Amino acid sequence: MILLHRENFSLTINIVSQKPKTIGILGGSGPIAGANVYIRTLRYAQLKYHAVQDCDFPTTILYSLPLEGFTEKGIIENNTVKKQFKSGLSVLQNAGSEVIIIACNTLHTYLTEVKNDLAVPILDIISLTGEEVVSSGAQIVGVVASETSYKKQLFGNFLRPEGIEVLEVDDMTQSDLNDIILHVMGGNYSVKDNQKFLKIINSLVARGAEAVIIGCTELSIVAEQVKSVVKLHDSANIIAKAAIDYSMKDIKK
Repeated sequence: MILLHRENFSLTINIVSQKPKTIGILGGSGPIAGANVYIRTLRYAQLKYHAVQDCDFPTTILYSLPLEGFTEKGIIENNTVKKQFKSGLSVLQNAGSEVIIIACNTLHTYLTEVKNDLAVPILDIISLTGEEVVSSGAQIVGVVASETSYKKQLFGNFLRPEGIEVLEVDDMTQSDLNDIILHVMGGNYSVKDNQKFLKIINSLVARGAEAVIIGCTELSIVAEQVKSVVKLHDSANIIAKAAIDYSMKDIKK
């Protein structure tokens, strides 16, 4: 606060230091994907908000919570995963997060059930990705995601009511995606995985997909390495950008 005095005139000026809102990231499913989403938030802060100095970036709490009952296929033990998921969100809220993102599409299976238990807003990777697809005007969209996300129809349930046709992969191709996810999790994915992934993308395009959703944050890491002939709606990029925009949109530099 600054007080200015001149004769009988006094003026009080309140100087409020604007700071980005604290972002909480629930990672660990898997750990590499969560770290990758965090790195994407930093890149976007640099690109859009010209963040350079340490203090230009938002405080971020990355809670890498390794889940039991969760594999490359997704949710294996429902109650076990749900309990850990709820606990992880509570940790982020109690640590001071002002907005939370979940660096895993599959865990959004539980979002509707748990989000009202928290006072902190959670940005929904499924809805945000779906909204981007709707805004793009695409009428036929392919989806590559985890086995659980496919079975739960996380993207199909959002897009079909919007009149968008959703193309999904068959069981054999899903098995190939599971293998790619596993390789990313273990840090041993290769050029062969990139080639296999691009072949899957191209097969969806051949069936009429005008765009493809990258609906798994492990697959987002592979998607960075390939060039597609159609737009890839990368859920990792979308949620990273949304988190930074929420945190920094009111900051004036």
